[in-house]
Amino acid sequence: MTKQSLNFYVSDALNKAFEARSENFIVVEPIQTRSYARIGFQGDDILVILPNSDNQTERPIRLSKFYVDYRVQCTVLEGQSKKNEIVTIMRLKNPNDALRSVFCEVISLLLRTIPTFNVPRMADLIQDLIELFRAMDSPNTSTMLGLWGELFVIGSANDSDLVASAWHATPNDKFDLSLDDVRVEVKTTSGPRRHHFSIEQVQDIPGIKIAIASLIVNESSTGKTVLDMISWVEQAITESAIRDRVRKIALKTIGNSHDDDMLKRYDTDSAGVNLRFFSGSTVPQPIPPAFGVTQIRFVADLQLVGDIDPQIFENWGRLPKALLND
Repeated sequence: MTKQSLNFYVSDALNKAFEARSENFIVVEPIQTRSYARIGFQGDDILVILPNSDNQTERPIRLSKFYVDYRVQCTVLEGQSKKNEIVTIMRLKNPNDALRSVFCEVISLLLRTIPTFNVPRMADLIQDLIELFRAMDSPNTSTMLGLWGELFVIGSANDSDLVASAWHATPNDKFDLSLDDVRVEVKTTSGPRRHHFSIEQVQDIPGIKIAIASLIVNESSTGKTVLDMISWVEQAITESAIRDRVRKIALKTIGNSHDDDMLKRYDTDSAGVNLRFFSGSTVPQPIPPAFGVTQIRFVADLQLVGDIDPQIFENWGRLPKALLND
């Protein structure tokens, strides 16, 4: 079962529930291939209904747009059947069209990893959604274009497992990839090969080699969204623990961005053609700042400098070898 087909089933069930929605009842439809999960409406709110949790220590979650309630006694209308049930409810409050579409994609992405009901995995799914919507309550600190590029670099690598394990733990890390004595910063643009840098990303660090992975991407109606890219990268990774880590980092980053940005599609074929690696020491940069001056940001045009010869870059160590795709 692919993520695309599961997303169809999630969207189809939601559309059917929308036609029958009511202010008085929870109206749901089952999600095909995931019989333990149902999706629907109560008024304008989207609800995902899961089996009841017997864990008495679980407490309700209240974020600005996303609620989780355990052991809820409610009346559920499914088709022509109306029943009183005790269930777990995830509620997305009054979403706009963009957030509704994103929510369906994320639900599909997470349910794809749980073919049959599993209590620990369902707890992980709920926690992933909590982290996503908690991040949405925070200031915007990253862009979908940057995340798309980082996921592309991981998924197109010669050794995606190693590169993914070197990926940053938080979006605010100085470098995107760190392993041994090598640091790689991924820069993505949809225009000329000009990128924003902080001075700390290109300054010499004793004993450390710094590289810039520069990516030019093009929007395409047949391309991949950032949510598609998460699934794409997961297929390239063999270790389940690394896949879970990538998913958690990506969803947390997504939560810091605008809804519409999550739906933009970029072409992976042209991205692969346009990926280049540059030495940090060759990036055009301001003169060394005075002592005590920090947090300098600037735009550098990498079209003015040459990229690293692949044979030389490969000799830098494990991370470059993993990044280069023969």
